[in-house]
Amino acid sequence: MLLSSLVAAAALAQPAEEPVRICVQATVKRNGTVAQPSVVTSSGDKVADRRALRYVRMLNLAPFAGYGGVEPHTGYTIVTLKGTDAFVLSLEGGRKLFASCEAAAE
Repeated sequence: MLLSSLVAAAALAQPAEEPVRICVQATVKRNGTVAQPSVVTSSGDKVADRRALRYVRMLNLAPFAGYGGVEPHTGYTIVTLKGTDAFVLSLEGGRKLFASCEAAAE
């Protein structure tokens, strides 16, 4: 009982992990899917970088394009990993990739 209380207290005392941020360059095709993602700014963790690439490949901008369709373009997104399967992708206006890693990070 005492041991489980100590383990629980130690787990509570540990600081929360900081989110991991990775800049990825990719090309959005006319159909809204993403091709050729590549890590521009690594997290330093190969597993996290691979997860970021996997999340970017899942992106499909077609549902957000409206009647004009998707304009093909190449750009950058910041993938923020917040846990094992929790992530956030930065998109300009929620519809396209940014012109640079710096713009995506703001």
